[in-house]
Amino acid sequence: CSDDALVVGEAQHSLVIKTTGAVVAFSGGGHGRIGLGSTSEQLSQVEVTALGIDNALVAVGFDHSLVLKTTGVVLSFVR
Repeated sequence: CSDDALVVGEAQHSLVIKTTGAVVAFSGGGHGRIGLGSTSEQLSQVEVTALGIDNALVAVGFDHSLVLKTTGVVLSFVR
C-alpha cells in the first residue's frame, strides 16, 4: 500500500508500520502471533488497534514481534 512506511516479516507473520504510525499485521494465524487475539488465518492487513498510532519501528522474529513506541518504550510479543 502507498502508506506503508516499513514492512517486516518472516515465515510465520509480518508487521507493517504505516505512515500514520499505526501497525497492521497479517499471518497464517498459528498461535495468535499477530496481536489480534485470534489464531484465524489473516492474509490481508488488519490494524492492531491496541498499539495505537504512536509507533516508530517494528521488528519480527520466528515467534516474537517487537514494537518501538515514539516514547522509547519497547513492547515485545511472543508466541
